[in-house]
Amino acid sequence: MTTRLSLLLFGNLIGTLLTNPFDVCLSKLATQQPERPGAKLKYSGFFNCLSTVYREEGLKKLFLGGVHPRFMFNTFNGIMFLFIYDRFITSLNTATKAQA
Repeated sequence: MTTRLSLLLFGNLIGTLLTNPFDVCLSKLATQQPERPGAKLKYSGFFNCLSTVYREEGLKKLFLGGVHPRFMFNTFNGIMFLFIYDRFITSLNTATKAQA
């Protein structure tokens, strides 16, 4: 269980860091509003948002902005999944041995 938990944490960290730029841009695109009525939106699309955030806020914002909440959420979900999976496999093995 300890090895799987360690692998879960490592994989979650790598996955969160690699996908964070996409999450940052999608969040900015979904919540953007014009500065005044009738004005153009700041971002015209995903790649425009990606380059604008990189230019204005830097690489750190793309890769580290919001990482902690996503990492914690994914870790909690992963731990719950591992716990439920272990319980299910244990129950399945017990039922199989009882039938044999």
